[in-house]
Formats: sequence, C-alpha cells, structure tokens
Amino acid sequence: MTLDSGGNFAIHFYLGDPTHQRQLQQMVTSPEDTQREEASSEPPKDAPGEPQRSSWEKKVIRCRFWLRRLIGRFKKKNKVGSCDFEPGSTTGAVVLSPRKAGPKLFKMTNRVSPQPSSQAEPETSSVHPVPTSTRSNCSVPEVPTTSRSSCRVPEVPTSSSSVLQHIIEPNILPRQRLDLVHCGLPNGGNTCYQNSCLQMLRSAEPFIRTLSSQEDIFWNCEEAELMRLIHAIAEAPYNPGHYNMHELLALFRQTVALSAPEFGGYQQQDAHEFLMALMLQIQSLSFILEVFASSLEVTYVCPVKRHIMFKMENIRICRRYVLLTKDFTVLSLDLFPRSSIANLLNHQLMETELEYNCECGGGVSSQTTAFHTLPNFFIVHLKRFTFDSQYRLQKLKYPVQLDRNIVLRSGQESQSFKLVNIISHLGTSANHGHYISDGVDLEDRSSGDGWLTYNDNKVTRSTGNDICCNRMSTAYILMYQRERV
Repeated sequence: MTLDSGGNFAIHFYLGDPTHQRQLQQMVTSPEDTQREEASSEPPKDAPGEPQRSSWEKKVIRCRFWLRRLIGRFKKKNKVGSCDFEPGSTTGAVVLSPRKAGPKLFKMTNRVSPQPSSQAEPETSSVHPVPTSTRSNCSVPEVPTTSRSSCRVPEVPTSSSSVLQHIIEPNILPRQRLDLVHCGLPNGGNTCYQNSCLQMLRSAEPFIRTLSSQEDIFWNCEEAELMRLIHAIAEAPYNPGHYNMHELLALFRQTVALSAPEFGGYQQQDAHEFLMALMLQIQSLSFILEVFASSLEVTYVCPVKRHIMFKMENIRICRRYVLLTKDFTVLSLDLFPRSSIANLLNHQLMETELEYNCECGGGVSSQTTAFHTLPNFFIVHLKRFTFDSQYRLQKLKYPVQLDRNIVLRSGQESQSFKLVNIISHLGTSANHGHYISDGVDLEDRSSGDGWLTYNDNKVTRSTGNDICCNRMSTAYILMYQRERV
C-alpha cells in the first residue's frame, strides 16, 4: 500500500503471470455485480448454473468485493474520484485517485513507502531591519566548536511525498502530557535561529489553537504545505516517536526557502529576519486559504492577523494634520544603556520634531507614533546589531531590564501584557553566536513561574525570575501576551 505525490492511494498485489493480471484487471474495473456487491454484506457466491470458479478466482472476487466496499466508503466521503488498475511485470495495483484529500488523512511520519512514486502580498513591515548578509548565529559559546561542526546534516527531502506517507484515521493519536525529552528541536546544521523562532510560536498557545482548529482547511489545500508543517511541528511533542524531526524541520526550512532563498542552505542566519519572513509567508497564504475555505462553506482566519499583527499610526502636524497607519508584526526598538523595555517603548512613542520642507509650505513639524490597534501577542525586537563609525557590524551588549509586565495604550484603551518568551543571542560577536529560546511552561501548575529553556534539542527547567536576570545582556526578541486572551 503506497501513496504518491499526487495523492493517489495504491494497493499492490503479487500476481505472478499476465493471465492473473488480466483477470484481476477485468474484475476490478468491470461494472458487473457492483450493485449486488454494494447491497450485500458478504462476497458474492457462485450462482446456480454458472461455471465453477477456481480457488484463485474466488480469492480475487473476495478481494474485489472488499476493495469495492472500501472505495464506496471513500466515495461517500467525497475522497475518491476514480478507481483504476495498473499492471506490472509481477505485480498489479488498484489505484484510488482522490477527488479531495480528507481532513487529517495524511500525517507526517518517519515511515518510508516501499515503492515511492516518481503562493497575495500582505501589508507588514518592521522598524529599521538590519541587513541579512552581515549577521549570523550558531557557534555555541558554551559548547566546543567540534561538536557543532561535526553535526551530521540530514538529507533534505525533495518533496512532501517522502514524508507524507503514513495514512491514519482522525484522532488516532491521543494527546499526551508533555515530556521535556520530546520538546526540543534537533539542530540540522546552523539552524538554531529556526528552532528558537518555532519555540517562540509554540509558546503562543492561542496562536497554535487557531492554527489547529483550521486543519481541515489547510490539510485539503495543496498550496498550504507551510501550514501543514507548522501544525505538525506544534503537535510533535504530544506524539513522540511519530515524526522524524530531522526530516520534518528540513522540509520546513526548504518550504520557507521557496519564497526566502537565503534560508535554504546551512549558512548562519538572523532569528529576527527569519521570524519576519515566516510570518510574511503565513499571511501570504491567507487569500488562497480564504478562497478555498469559501468553497467548503467555512471561514479561514489567518493566525498571524488574528493574534500577532497590529497597526501603528504616525501623526504629523505642520500646517495640517496627517494621519498614516501601517501594519506591523514586530516592533523594533533602539537600544540604550541602563534601560528597561518600558523605557525603550516610551522613547519609540515620544513626540519628535522633524525639519523638512513639507508640501503644505511648512518647514518644521512634529511627529507622534502611537498604537492604532493592539495584538494578542506583542513581539519586540531589540536592535543589538548596529554599525560603528567605520561601518563595521558590532553587537551592543547593554543590559536591559526585562519587564515581566507592560501596559500598552491604543486610543482610550489600556491593556496589560505579560512576558511569555525570550529569544537570546549568546556570544560576544555580531558575526557568530548561538540562539536559544526561553518560554513559559504551559503545563506548570505548581509554582506558577515555571519556564523552559530550549537550546536546540536540550530542554531544561527554570523560573521566570532567573531567566529575566540571566538574559538582560543577551535578550534579542521578546514576546508579550495580552492578559486574558
């Protein structure tokens, strides 16, 4: 039994000689006895007066009967469009061509088939992004270089057909309690930036819930490969041993690289730029999935737009009043010595004077930045990488007080946010280092301040107070969650 890249589901038989192939082909594709077989609960028997069938023919008839019942069930669920027979030299196959793949029909697994067969651009931006080519990560300060360089780079699957092989029934995998051994993500070769970003999104539980609640849509939509992979990665800790994580993460990176080629290889990359590219691609799938969902008479909600995206407004006043709004998923903040997150935010939002010749005739104006809308998850990027006077990239090691709670205001609304995840860049240089992620332990029911540190596939327990004290000089990206999301 195999599944090819087109979704065709084939049942293979050993036939032995061409005579048997012709007999099975005729019996599978013949319309005779179809109505009688569908109405009966048992395979057809020899009718009086008909020639006696051989034992082999009886086996084939029984096989055809159960196949027709299986095909009938799939057709009732609108999942099979046609049934064909494909002969081979010593084998034959009954091929079921799907009309539409059923929800949760295909799942990621490390099992390999014995006979494998032969993306509307959204309005988002960040504040002053740093060039990709100059920043990098992934040599661990605490770990010897030899252990990092000797990491075996897994073979990247050429398509999802080599990973999406195993057919299971919905809900066959019960959700288990998290074990730290299964919460980490293996490093596939300079991929700690990717692992840290994925762990950050895993910490955004409402984001994952919105994604998972719509799996019937993206598991049916061929173009939504990225969504299927994110969903599988999010579910992996609850289904240990069901996924080959090296293949899954390699395919995920390859899928992201289709629109962002810089992430396709094993070069060191920047976590902020990867996170921005990932969210941009999730948003770019919104139009396709909305159209596809409408054909199923349901509604698709983009998890990025629902939980992470927010609007900022720039108000410029000279001889006239100008209001401009812009979509953001991450807010980048300038870094200053002896600051806190709240101070950096206030500096970003303070009123500034602009000296320029406006088209209205004014030479001086003031500009104020404010939140137009508030997200459920507020992501902050600290600009730790900058250029010195000689245009050399350097890393700013200023310690920043990591406020556990902040308050954001939009118009007359004030909302409290709590810190739930931190991505840190370890290392003193801007040209190399290592990314780790610290996130709230979503299953902590005792202390209430339990956090987990994700260092690739190594996961350890900690507390929020310890994390905020130890990451003051290394924190790079922070995620705050709106209270009572």
